[in-house]
Amino acid sequence: MARIAEVEPVANLLDGPIVTYWKNFWTRPILDKTVAQEAVDGGFNAIWVSSFEELDIAAEYGLQAFWENRTGPNNVTPSTTLIDQLKRKAAFSAYFIDDEPSVAEFAALATIVSNLKASDPGRLAYINLFPTYASDAQLGINTGGTTGETYLDYLDQYLSTVQPELLAYDNYSFLAGGDDRVSVPLIL
Repeated sequence: MARIAEVEPVANLLDGPIVTYWKNFWTRPILDKTVAQEAVDGGFNAIWVSSFEELDIAAEYGLQAFWENRTGPNNVTPSTTLIDQLKRKAAFSAYFIDDEPSVAEFAALATIVSNLKASDPGRLAYINLFPTYASDAQLGINTGGTTGETYLDYLDQYLSTVQPELLAYDNYSFLAGGDDRVSVPLIL
């Protein structure tokens, strides 16, 4: 196991695929050494954390850490104090900002992403988009086109408004028991 240190991130997430580990689909347990070892054994390289203790465990196991605020909304710019504390943690790589936002939320998210890029340019602002099979109502957009066309409009608005460094979206095709949803191929 690596020695825990407060240094730069252990790796640049943009150098390869990000494979996050979420032990339970609907609830996330507190990261302990058992969960960290499960993630490493499964070939995962990133994990969700919400405490400095969890950040230290992630570093010990060589995992990237995505900070998730469990005491309030994620879709606000973190305080300067929190940003300064997180920047000193070796495993810290990304701020989790929002999950499945609609188009109406993009302008506010753009402000948060911009603030974080200015305050902590070495870390990602992570926003998880709706899956390709989301309804027009969920996306907050209605072009009258097919589902694929509407989703591409959603992505175009997201990319032009928020200007993220990472594009992430849900795809639940690996749920136990199967899933009958169809995923629209996405080519960027």
